[in-house]
Amino acid sequence: MFELRKDVVDDIIFAMEDQDGAWRVNLETGDLIAREAACGDLDPLALPQPDSVDIPEWHPRDGFRLMESFTSELREPSAKKALHAILSQGRGVFRGFKECLAAYPAIEKSFRERKLRIMSQAIREWYDEVRVAGGLERLGETPEEVGDLVESDLGFATGLPSIARDFFAPLIEALGAEIEEEVPLALAARGLHQLRLELDREDWIGLWVEDGEGGAIAGAAGRLEGPPEARMARIFFVSVLSDFRRMGIARSLVDRLAGELASDESASDYNLPILVDLALPAPGLEKGLFSSGFENFGARAWRRGS
Repeated sequence: MFELRKDVVDDIIFAMEDQDGAWRVNLETGDLIAREAACGDLDPLALPQPDSVDIPEWHPRDGFRLMESFTSELREPSAKKALHAILSQGRGVFRGFKECLAAYPAIEKSFRERKLRIMSQAIREWYDEVRVAGGLERLGETPEEVGDLVESDLGFATGLPSIARDFFAPLIEALGAEIEEEVPLALAARGLHQLRLELDREDWIGLWVEDGEGGAIAGAAGRLEGPPEARMARIFFVSVLSDFRRMGIARSLVDRLAGELASDESASDYNLPILVDLALPAPGLEKGLFSSGFENFGARAWRRGS
Protein backbone atom coordinates (compact mmCIF):
# COMPACT_ATOMS: atom_id res chain seq x y z
CA MET A 1 0.00 0.00 0.00
CA PHE A 2 1.43 3.39 -0.99
CA GLU A 3 2.24 6.11 1.55
CA LEU A 4 0.04 9.19 1.41
CA ARG A 5 2.87 11.69 0.97
CA LYS A 6 2.31 15.35 0.16
CA ASP A 7 3.40 14.90 -3.44
CA VAL A 8 0.90 12.05 -3.83
CA VAL A 9 -1.87 14.22 -2.38
CA ASP A 10 -0.96 17.04 -4.77
CA ASP A 11 -1.10 14.67 -7.75
CA ILE A 12 -4.48 13.30 -6.69
CA ILE A 13 -5.89 16.80 -6.25
CA PHE A 14 -4.76 17.60 -9.79
CA ALA A 15 -6.49 14.47 -11.07
CA MET A 16 -9.69 15.22 -9.11
CA GLU A 17 -9.92 18.62 -10.80
CA ASP A 18 -9.22 17.20 -14.26
CA GLN A 19 -12.77 16.93 -15.59
CA ASP A 20 -11.53 15.69 -18.97
CA GLY A 21 -9.52 12.73 -17.72
CA ALA A 22 -10.24 9.49 -15.87
CA TRP A 23 -7.55 8.54 -13.37
CA ARG A 24 -6.67 5.72 -11.03
CA VAL A 25 -3.93 5.37 -8.42
CA ASN A 26 -1.38 2.58 -8.36
CA LEU A 27 -1.84 0.93 -4.96
CA GLU A 28 1.84 0.07 -4.62
CA THR A 29 3.48 3.33 -5.69
CA GLY A 30 0.78 6.00 -5.45
CA ASP A 31 1.43 7.04 -9.04
CA LEU A 32 -1.43 8.25 -11.22
CA ILE A 33 -2.36 6.12 -14.22
CA ALA A 34 -5.00 6.73 -16.87
CA ARG A 35 -8.06 4.61 -16.26
CA GLU A 36 -7.86 3.03 -19.70
CA ALA A 37 -4.27 1.97 -19.05
CA ALA A 38 -5.20 0.54 -15.65
CA CYS A 39 -7.94 -1.58 -17.20
CA GLY A 40 -5.85 -2.77 -20.15
CA ASP A 41 -8.00 -4.22 -22.89
CA LEU A 42 -11.04 -4.33 -20.60
CA ASP A 43 -13.92 -1.93 -20.80
CA PRO A 44 -12.97 1.09 -18.62
CA LEU A 45 -16.28 0.59 -16.82
CA ALA A 46 -15.45 -3.02 -15.98
CA LEU A 47 -14.60 -4.19 -12.48
CA PRO A 48 -11.63 -2.30 -10.93
CA GLN A 49 -8.24 -3.97 -11.24
CA PRO A 50 -6.71 -5.15 -7.94
CA ASP A 51 -3.46 -3.18 -8.38
CA SER A 52 -5.11 0.23 -8.74
CA VAL A 53 -8.08 2.17 -7.43
CA ASP A 54 -10.22 5.05 -8.67
CA ILE A 55 -9.34 8.48 -7.30
CA PRO A 56 -11.80 10.16 -4.89
CA GLU A 57 -14.86 11.62 -6.54
CA TRP A 58 -14.92 15.38 -7.03
CA HIS A 59 -17.71 16.70 -9.21
CA PRO A 60 -18.41 20.25 -10.45
CA ARG A 61 -21.22 20.44 -7.88
CA ASP A 62 -18.64 19.88 -5.13
CA GLY A 63 -16.63 22.82 -6.41
CA PHE A 64 -19.75 24.96 -6.65
CA ARG A 65 -20.77 24.13 -3.06
CA LEU A 66 -17.28 25.06 -1.93
CA MET A 67 -17.56 28.43 -3.66
CA GLU A 68 -21.02 28.98 -2.16
CA SER A 69 -19.95 28.14 1.39
CA PHE A 70 -16.81 30.26 1.14
CA THR A 71 -18.75 33.25 -0.20
CA SER A 72 -21.45 32.98 2.46
CA GLU A 73 -18.80 33.28 5.19
CA LEU A 74 -17.00 36.31 3.75
CA ARG A 75 -17.11 39.51 5.79
CA GLU A 76 -15.71 41.85 3.11
CA PRO A 77 -18.89 43.41 1.62
CA SER A 78 -17.70 44.26 -1.88
CA ALA A 79 -16.08 40.89 -2.51
CA LYS A 80 -19.07 39.06 -1.08
CA LYS A 81 -21.50 40.97 -3.29
CA ALA A 82 -19.40 40.43 -6.42
CA LEU A 83 -18.94 36.70 -5.81
CA HIS A 84 -22.63 36.22 -5.00
CA ALA A 85 -23.52 37.85 -8.32
CA ILE A 86 -21.21 35.46 -10.19
CA LEU A 87 -22.64 32.41 -8.43
CA SER A 88 -26.10 33.48 -9.62
CA GLN A 89 -25.02 33.34 -13.27
CA GLY A 90 -26.16 30.48 -15.42
CA ARG A 91 -22.88 29.95 -17.25
CA GLY A 92 -19.19 30.61 -16.77
CA VAL A 93 -19.45 30.47 -12.99
CA PHE A 94 -16.10 28.80 -12.32
CA ARG A 95 -14.11 31.07 -14.62
CA GLY A 96 -15.93 34.17 -13.36
CA PHE A 97 -15.36 33.21 -9.72
CA LYS A 98 -11.64 32.73 -10.36
CA GLU A 99 -11.31 36.03 -12.19
CA CYS A 100 -13.21 37.91 -9.49
CA LEU A 101 -11.03 36.44 -6.73
CA ALA A 102 -7.95 37.74 -8.54
CA ALA A 103 -9.03 41.28 -7.60
CA TYR A 104 -8.84 40.38 -3.90
CA PRO A 105 -5.43 38.72 -3.32
CA ALA A 106 -5.91 38.01 0.38
CA ILE A 107 -9.35 36.47 -0.18
CA GLU A 108 -8.04 34.52 -3.16
CA LYS A 109 -5.29 33.06 -0.96
CA SER A 110 -7.83 32.14 1.72
CA PHE A 111 -10.00 30.38 -0.87
CA ARG A 112 -7.06 28.40 -2.25
CA GLU A 113 -6.15 27.28 1.26
CA ARG A 114 -9.75 26.34 2.01
CA LYS A 115 -10.04 24.32 -1.18
CA LEU A 116 -6.75 22.54 -0.53
CA ARG A 117 -7.77 21.58 2.99
CA ILE A 118 -11.19 20.28 1.98
CA MET A 119 -9.85 18.25 -0.93
CA SER A 120 -6.99 16.93 1.20
CA GLN A 121 -9.50 15.85 3.84
CA ALA A 122 -11.56 14.05 1.19
CA ILE A 123 -8.39 12.26 0.06
CA ARG A 124 -7.54 11.19 3.62
CA GLU A 125 -11.03 9.75 4.08
CA TRP A 126 -10.76 7.95 0.73
CA TYR A 127 -7.30 6.64 1.69
CA ASP A 128 -8.68 5.19 4.92
CA GLU A 129 -11.45 3.44 2.99
CA VAL A 130 -8.90 1.98 0.58
CA ARG A 131 -6.78 0.75 3.50
CA VAL A 132 -9.76 -0.91 5.18
CA ALA A 133 -10.75 -2.59 1.90
CA GLY A 134 -7.23 -4.00 1.77
CA GLY A 135 -7.38 -5.33 5.32
CA LEU A 136 -5.34 -2.52 6.89
CA GLU A 137 -6.18 -0.16 9.75
CA ARG A 138 -7.40 3.38 9.27
CA LEU A 139 -4.87 6.14 9.75
CA GLY A 140 -7.54 8.64 10.81
CA GLU A 141 -7.56 12.41 10.43
CA THR A 142 -4.69 14.81 10.91
CA PRO A 143 -6.23 17.19 13.48
CA GLU A 144 -3.80 20.08 12.96
CA GLU A 145 -4.67 20.17 9.26
CA VAL A 146 -8.43 19.80 9.57
CA GLY A 147 -9.24 21.80 12.68
CA ASP A 148 -7.22 24.86 11.71
CA LEU A 149 -9.74 25.61 8.96
CA VAL A 150 -12.52 26.38 11.39
CA GLU A 151 -10.42 28.17 13.95
CA SER A 152 -9.03 30.64 11.43
CA ASP A 153 -11.79 31.08 8.85
CA LEU A 154 -15.13 30.97 10.65
CA GLY A 155 -16.80 33.18 13.23
CA PHE A 156 -18.07 31.54 16.41
CA ALA A 157 -20.65 33.03 18.75
CA THR A 158 -22.01 31.88 22.08
CA GLY A 159 -25.25 32.79 23.77
CA LEU A 160 -27.93 31.89 26.24
CA PRO A 161 -31.05 29.95 25.14
CA SER A 162 -33.07 33.10 24.47
CA ILE A 163 -30.61 34.07 21.72
CA ALA A 164 -29.42 30.69 20.52
CA ARG A 165 -32.89 29.30 19.76
CA ASP A 166 -33.33 31.68 16.81
CA PHE A 167 -30.05 30.52 15.28
CA PHE A 168 -30.80 26.85 15.92
CA ALA A 169 -34.33 26.74 14.47
CA PRO A 170 -33.28 26.51 10.77
CA LEU A 171 -30.53 24.03 11.64
CA ILE A 172 -32.99 21.77 13.43
CA GLU A 173 -35.51 22.01 10.60
CA ALA A 174 -32.90 21.02 8.02
CA LEU A 175 -31.51 18.20 10.15
CA GLY A 176 -34.99 16.88 10.92
CA ALA A 177 -35.88 16.76 7.21
CA GLU A 178 -32.63 14.95 6.47
CA ILE A 179 -33.14 12.38 9.22
CA GLU A 180 -36.75 11.73 8.16
CA GLU A 181 -35.43 10.56 4.77
CA GLU A 182 -33.08 8.05 6.40
CA VAL A 183 -35.04 6.48 9.27
CA PRO A 184 -38.70 5.71 10.01
CA LEU A 185 -40.79 8.75 10.84
CA ALA A 186 -41.40 7.49 14.40
CA LEU A 187 -37.65 7.58 15.16
CA ALA A 188 -37.16 11.04 13.67
CA ALA A 189 -40.20 12.39 15.53
CA ARG A 190 -38.95 10.93 18.80
CA GLY A 191 -35.52 12.53 18.35
CA LEU A 192 -37.00 15.93 17.49
CA HIS A 193 -39.32 15.75 20.52
CA GLN A 194 -36.43 14.94 22.85
CA LEU A 195 -34.33 17.75 21.41
CA ARG A 196 -37.12 20.31 21.81
CA LEU A 197 -37.58 19.28 25.43
CA GLU A 198 -33.86 19.91 26.00
CA LEU A 199 -34.00 23.29 24.27
CA ASP A 200 -37.10 24.38 26.21
CA ARG A 201 -34.98 24.51 29.36
CA GLU A 202 -32.98 27.61 30.30
CA ASP A 203 -29.84 26.02 31.74
CA TRP A 204 -27.80 25.41 28.59
CA ILE A 205 -25.26 27.29 26.47
CA GLY A 206 -25.43 27.59 22.70
CA LEU A 207 -22.51 27.86 20.29
CA TRP A 208 -22.90 28.52 16.58
CA VAL A 209 -20.99 29.45 13.44
CA GLU A 210 -22.39 32.59 11.83
CA ASP A 211 -23.14 32.68 8.10
CA GLY A 212 -22.54 36.42 7.74
CA GLU A 213 -26.21 37.08 6.95
CA GLY A 214 -27.81 36.87 10.38
CA GLY A 215 -28.07 33.10 10.47
CA ALA A 216 -25.89 30.08 11.22
CA ILE A 217 -24.37 27.23 9.24
CA ALA A 218 -23.73 25.08 12.33
CA GLY A 219 -24.52 24.96 16.01
CA ALA A 220 -24.18 22.97 19.24
CA ALA A 221 -25.74 23.09 22.69
CA GLY A 222 -24.82 21.65 26.06
CA ARG A 223 -25.07 22.07 29.80
CA LEU A 224 -23.38 21.11 33.04
CA GLU A 225 -25.12 18.27 34.88
CA GLY A 226 -24.73 16.41 38.15
CA PRO A 227 -23.86 17.38 41.72
CA PRO A 228 -20.56 19.19 42.48
CA GLU A 229 -18.77 15.95 43.31
CA ALA A 230 -19.88 14.26 40.07
CA ARG A 231 -20.08 17.10 37.54
CA MET A 232 -19.99 16.52 33.80
CA ALA A 233 -20.50 18.50 30.60
CA ARG A 234 -23.23 17.03 28.41
CA ILE A 235 -23.55 18.12 24.76
CA PHE A 236 -26.99 17.21 23.46
CA PHE A 237 -27.16 18.95 20.07
CA VAL A 238 -24.70 19.26 17.20
CA SER A 239 -25.69 20.11 13.64
CA VAL A 240 -23.86 21.31 10.52
CA LEU A 241 -25.70 22.17 7.31
CA SER A 242 -24.94 19.55 4.66
CA ASP A 243 -23.05 21.95 2.35
CA PHE A 244 -20.53 22.72 5.11
CA ARG A 245 -19.60 19.23 6.23
CA ARG A 246 -16.20 17.53 5.83
CA MET A 247 -14.56 20.73 7.09
CA GLY A 248 -14.01 19.78 10.74
CA ILE A 249 -16.74 22.15 11.93
CA ALA A 250 -18.70 19.62 14.03
CA ARG A 251 -15.65 18.50 15.95
CA SER A 252 -14.54 22.08 16.54
CA LEU A 253 -18.01 22.91 17.87
CA VAL A 254 -17.75 20.06 20.36
CA ASP A 255 -14.25 21.06 21.47
CA ARG A 256 -15.14 24.74 21.85
CA LEU A 257 -18.42 24.10 23.64
CA ALA A 258 -16.73 21.69 26.02
CA GLY A 259 -14.22 24.43 26.80
CA GLU A 260 -17.01 26.95 27.43
CA LEU A 261 -18.77 24.57 29.81
CA ALA A 262 -15.55 23.64 31.62
CA SER A 263 -14.79 27.33 32.23
CA ASP A 264 -17.85 27.64 34.46
CA GLU A 265 -16.99 28.24 38.13
CA SER A 266 -18.99 25.17 39.14
CA ALA A 267 -16.88 23.00 36.80
CA SER A 268 -13.38 23.87 37.88
CA ASP A 269 -12.19 20.25 37.75
CA TYR A 270 -9.62 19.93 34.98
CA ASN A 271 -10.75 16.33 34.35
CA LEU A 272 -14.40 17.25 33.81
CA PRO A 273 -15.99 14.40 31.78
CA ILE A 274 -17.51 15.45 28.46
CA LEU A 275 -20.44 13.38 27.21
CA VAL A 276 -21.78 13.78 23.67
CA ASP A 277 -25.34 12.50 24.00
CA LEU A 278 -27.39 13.54 20.97
CA ALA A 279 -31.13 13.19 20.49
CA LEU A 280 -30.60 13.42 16.72
CA PRO A 281 -27.59 12.08 14.80
CA ALA A 282 -24.91 14.51 13.64
CA PRO A 283 -23.73 13.15 10.26
CA GLY A 284 -19.96 12.88 10.04
CA LEU A 285 -19.28 13.67 13.71
CA GLU A 286 -18.50 10.18 15.00
CA LYS A 287 -15.17 9.77 13.20
CA GLY A 288 -14.03 13.20 14.36
CA LEU A 289 -14.90 12.39 17.97
CA PHE A 290 -12.85 9.22 18.02
CA SER A 291 -9.85 11.00 16.54
CA SER A 292 -10.17 13.57 19.36
CA GLY A 293 -9.95 10.94 22.11
CA PHE A 294 -13.64 10.20 22.72
CA GLU A 295 -14.66 6.62 23.48
CA ASN A 296 -17.91 4.72 23.01
CA PHE A 297 -20.36 4.89 25.90
CA GLY A 298 -23.66 3.09 25.63
CA ALA A 299 -25.37 2.12 22.39
CA ARG A 300 -28.43 2.92 20.33
CA ALA A 301 -29.48 0.98 17.27
CA TRP A 302 -32.58 0.31 15.21
CA ARG A 303 -33.81 -2.00 12.49
CA ARG A 304 -37.03 -2.65 10.64
CA GLY A 305 -39.29 -5.39 11.91
CA SER A 306 -39.14 -8.79 10.27
